[in-house]
Amino acid sequence: MTKWRYQQAFSLSELLLVLVIFSALLLIAIPNLQDVFAKNRARAYAEALKAALKFTRTSAILRGESVVFCGSTDHKECDGKWQNGQIIKAKSGRVLRVLPQVFADDKLWWKGGGSEKGVVFLANGFTKSQIGSFFYKPRNSTKKNVQITLLSTGRVRIEDNYVKNHRF
Repeated sequence: MTKWRYQQAFSLSELLLVLVIFSALLLIAIPNLQDVFAKNRARAYAEALKAALKFTRTSAILRGESVVFCGSTDHKECDGKWQNGQIIKAKSGRVLRVLPQVFADDKLWWKGGGSEKGVVFLANGFTKSQIGSFFYKPRNSTKKNVQITLLSTGRVRIEDNYVKNHRF
């Protein structure tokens, strides 16, 4: 014959203690998770922007004509409003690619030489004397900013946490 063994259950006080400890750990982790999400969101957008700039440069070389990367609200014409989306447009007027707007309440802007409305890549892959940077700032984050630097040769690089004490 088998003997019945009784399993011991948790008491209510033990369950409450575990819930209190779990809640405390969760409260500590949430702010850190928000920073991780902001950093990942900024880095993902920066990589997408870098890929778009490389596509623009490659399109200019392959087409043998100037191609512009610019901010666009209507996704047809350049208006320099970077946060509302971007387009890649050939000199012939054909829109080659449309990029979506930045995430809600995030900020994106271009600071550099040449036109504020767009960056022009020539048929040789160089920019039209435009050297500068795109700056991306996620909402509610002062430490997770990203700078996408564009050289006159058309090369692009990404730098994290580009400015420590800058007002935006």
